Amino acid sequence: MSQWLTQEGFSSEMTCRRPGGFSPFCAPIGIDLPSGLWHGLSWRNRLRAHALCAKGFDVSTSADLLSAGEARSKILQSFSALESERILVRNSLGRVLAAQQTARIDVPPFGNSAMDGFAVLSGATSAAGADTPVELRVAGGSAAGSPTDVRVENDTCLRIMTGAPLPEGADAVIPFEEVRADDEHVLVFSQVPTGSCVRPRGNDVTASQEVLQSGVELDARHIGLLVAVGIAEIDVYRKPRVALLSTG
Repeated sequence: MSQWLTQEGFSSEMTCRRPGGFSPFCAPIGIDLPSGLWHGLSWRNRLRAHALCAKGFDVSTSADLLSAGEARSKILQSFSALESERILVRNSLGRVLAAQQTARIDVPPFGNSAMDGFAVLSGATSAAGADTPVELRVAGGSAAGSPTDVRVENDTCLRIMTGAPLPEGADAVIPFEEVRADDEHVLVFSQVPTGSCVRPRGNDVTASQEVLQSGVELDARHIGLLVAVGIAEIDVYRKPRVALLSTG
């Protein structure tokens, strides 16, 4: 016991000079604690409280104690952001962005069809009606991944699939269900508005538009977005090095 007291900061002089002697079972002079709290302490912690009082520490009031939130704030004030590093987007799952990200390209990068149908020049259908259909010649086709160089004229149209680039000259798409067609000709029974069934270039995201802010923890959604807007490398905060110490 005497050896432990010495290790904990007691001296025989300190313990002997305390009025009424020394007992770990009684709160030291100057401590105002509910008896239940004091008796709930282990004898080692009681001895430590005696040692603190003997050294001049004031442990008698909770006025100077910090709440958990205040203690956390004080601890975090001692921290600063880690330096950043550049990595490939494909390796960024779970990492934290260190800089704002802006789109490099428009999404979609070209005007494209929102429906399966026929790409037309809307002005060519202005006279179309239920009893006076407009006849257009099918000049070719355009599919997603297989665009065409054929230009749409006033008397022609092109068969087009969803996602395919809008061919030159066309400004609208009329769905298959709204026309009568064979392999070579199409009958249009109503005027097609300009831009009908067309997704314009940059409809989702425009180049230079902010897509993600600094501080975002990246998941699969963010990675897909970054790739879609043409970003291959990003700056992220370096991973912290953490050490765990078990004190028993």
